Amino acid sequence: PRVFIGSSSEGLLIAQAVFSALEHDVVPTLWTNQLFLPGQYPLEVLEKELRRNNFAVLIASPDDEVVKRGITMPAMRDNLLLEFGLFSGALGRRRTFFLCPDSPRVELPSDLLGMITATYDGGRAGLSASERAAAVQSACAQIREVILEEWKHILEGEAELAMKIRAAKETQSVQRLYMVA
Repeated sequence: PRVFIGSSSEGLLIAQAVFSALEHDVVPTLWTNQLFLPGQYPLEVLEKELRRNNFAVLIASPDDEVVKRGITMPAMRDNLLLEFGLFSGALGRRRTFFLCPDSPRVELPSDLLGMITATYDGGRAGLSASERAAAVQSACAQIREVILEEWKHILEGEAELAMKIRAAKETQSVQRLYMVA
């Protein structure tokens, strides 16, 4: 399965750790891998990635602050919410994942509050590469398990559809033979 990995610029080191953790079982594409080139419009690039990828992992990092009802709290970049909406709308909720820090907790819009997110160890996120790898290891194992299970269902569905198409074509061939005879 092909997996798009998106993050803010500030969350790129975590996104790279996720890439490394998943690359043995999936074909990951990191948003910085020559996708957004000069002269292109970002939404068109994302639309192309929607068609190329089967899954998406979006890393939420506490890059901004929002004030809600007088309370200031950490928040992810707005573009990640847009990307989550694009990918979950095109691929479905079971194939689009938010990876959020366990601390500080980032503020999600109220419409997403019931959604289960994978979490990484926010305390280890800014440390060495090996610490970042450890910070995302558990979450990536959970995401990998869901991806591989969902991919199995996708492949089974495609095989079933191919069998139905083959049976329909065989039926049409038999009907044509009867008509010719």
